[in-house]
Amino acid sequence: MSVCRHPMLLPLPALLLAGCASIPTTSSGSATAAKSNETNQMHPTHQVVDHAAQAPVTTQAQDSRNTDHKYITKSEPENLTSAEQMAYKISLINSYQTWAATPYEYGGDSSKGIDCSAFVRQVYIGALGVYLPRTTLGQVKLGKEIPKDDLQIGDLVFFKTGVHERHVGIYLGNNKFISSTSSRGVAMSSLKHPYWVKDYWQARRVVANDDVIKDLKQALQVRTQNINEEVNRTVVARIEKERREEAARAAEIRKEKAREEAARKAAEQAKLLADRHGEAFRKGHVRACFLRYSWLEHTVKSGDSLDKIARHFSISVDQLKKDNHLKNNVIRIGEVLKVRQSNYPAGFDYKVKSGDTLSGIANKFHTSVSEIKDLNDLDSSVIKYNQSLKLPC
Repeated sequence: MSVCRHPMLLPLPALLLAGCASIPTTSSGSATAAKSNETNQMHPTHQVVDHAAQAPVTTQAQDSRNTDHKYITKSEPENLTSAEQMAYKISLINSYQTWAATPYEYGGDSSKGIDCSAFVRQVYIGALGVYLPRTTLGQVKLGKEIPKDDLQIGDLVFFKTGVHERHVGIYLGNNKFISSTSSRGVAMSSLKHPYWVKDYWQARRVVANDDVIKDLKQALQVRTQNINEEVNRTVVARIEKERREEAARAAEIRKEKAREEAARKAAEQAKLLADRHGEAFRKGHVRACFLRYSWLEHTVKSGDSLDKIARHFSISVDQLKKDNHLKNNVIRIGEVLKVRQSNYPAGFDYKVKSGDTLSGIANKFHTSVSEIKDLNDLDSSVIKYNQSLKLPC
């Protein structure tokens, strides 16, 4: 009977790289049974009959599925390295772990219960992608018979446990094999145990180890490729993130430089404004005046005159008349007059020096003759030596 291999990528070598599977919880068995001491095997009560006649019949669809696979005719194994042997063993153990402690059930093929031939079939499918016959008698016809002292990982070991009873397991090396027994369910046993020594029948190699290693290497190659692709995606994403962060830093630097340039220009403008006010700014006096004038209101009382009001508010009669649009000096009791009050800071007075002219002073302090004349109520451009002039802010 030929063995058909499943063409899909092996799932459990990937588990080998990603981590161990968890032990399933069953209705009548627990994970702790898989860890029981070897003393539990002192008096096993295995009673597995041949499933050739009573096992569930493979459906036509299953037969069609199996025959579509590539047949393996190669049976002579190559020598395996320690690493390859370990990879092969772990692949089988990973599959075994998903079934460990599952209770025995004749004809069963699920986590609720499974018999020995179904367990072997499920492990081969899960670990190697290989489909075996459903029954023990079908499996014993596969491959070639192997001497007991030449057993390798993955070989099938068969036992005659009664006149018409057969049992099968999978060899894992170091005289250990896994199987589904009636006493302990899916568990690991020792070929050196007297019970199994007494009932040992034969061993068969249904899949050449070099074919298994080929599949394991292919799975490793695909897994490595997937890892490399993920690494490349991570690196590309990191580089893109660093590029965006660098662009953001460059933009922030440009903004900071723009702020510094704006501050520098503001400082230059302030300095230029300070220069316009000459020595008063350099001596630490008020740096700016924002309003040239403010206005007060004065209600004319009995005895008031324009001259009296002008002297009281330190302004000229002419300015008072001009601001209130008066054609003469006549005012009436109760009349409200606007009185101009200068906000010019103290200390901004400029003393006219010998040789000064109004235009020269205006040019020196970056202002105009009309502004100086307006601020100082001058009717002409004539100025006198040591005269005090207010300069516009």
